[in-house]
Amino acid sequence: MSIIENAGYIVNDWLKLKSDDRFLIVTNSKHIDDICVIKDIAEKAGVFSVILVIPENKTQIGTFFNSIQPTLDLFTAIMGAAEYSLLTNKAVSESVKKGARFLSFPMSTNSGKSILSYDFLSMDYRDSLEKANKILPVLSKTNRIRITTEAGTDLTFDKTGRKADCFAGVVDKPYQISSSSFEVYIPIIETATEGRAVLDGSMGYLGKPDKNIELSFSKGKISISDETDMGRKLSDYLKSFCDENIYNASELGIGLNTKSKCRGDSYIEDESTYGTFHIGMGRNIALGGKHNAKGHFDLVFNKPTIYAEEICIMRDGELIL
Repeated sequence: MSIIENAGYIVNDWLKLKSDDRFLIVTNSKHIDDICVIKDIAEKAGVFSVILVIPENKTQIGTFFNSIQPTLDLFTAIMGAAEYSLLTNKAVSESVKKGARFLSFPMSTNSGKSILSYDFLSMDYRDSLEKANKILPVLSKTNRIRITTEAGTDLTFDKTGRKADCFAGVVDKPYQISSSSFEVYIPIIETATEGRAVLDGSMGYLGKPDKNIELSFSKGKISISDETDMGRKLSDYLKSFCDENIYNASELGIGLNTKSKCRGDSYIEDESTYGTFHIGMGRNIALGGKHNAKGHFDLVFNKPTIYAEEICIMRDGELIL
């Protein structure tokens, strides 16, 4: 699909903007051309629309976003379309509690192409919701989840007291949050993830590793035992946050988008790919968790076998419910 077609899909099918909406788009100057396409489509539908450009000198975008909470409260629909995800910020959670709806649409790509030119955005959200509705009833009755892969991953997660939910782009009612990442997500207990992980999919914003990376988790904290270039790259990225809380596994996600490919071009496409799961590191407040950090990023793994207690919901990347 073209940039204009995907922009129209976001405005009309995901946000379902109406003439009485007040629409705010938060972005970076890097993406202003794409955002103007979205704004133009919204305004042609009679929607009052405003673009807020994040100052270039803001290194901690999440902190800046939290500082503009009063501005967010003026709008009924908010789209976080900056370079990186703004989904897990406290400001998002607070605005949604007051009745706004929020769409997370991170624009970052490693290919140099506009995210609006990617085919995965045209995924029929109803198909993803159908997949999610097969998984969620089982997860709602589950506290412990185990995931293995042929690459060597063997992990356990705890979701006691936490609610599993899904994103599928659509955010058409007050008090809703959604994302361009089509997935089932769980704000897992941040101190309970245990086991070995072999990262073979994507390192989020860092792209696809050229070799698998050996990881381990103990009491929720990640350790990188791998001394390869890829292992050091991931380790250095973690250290760059200067925040110990970024090392906690705080989200478990299961991709639902059959048009997505995990190839390292776009982290939001990577983590939404059907047949993958991802571990979100760091902040998870807006997802329903309790963990704050200076950021959030995702590690993506291929072809998982997933057990909810004793029930297998996915085998080698295929839903079996």
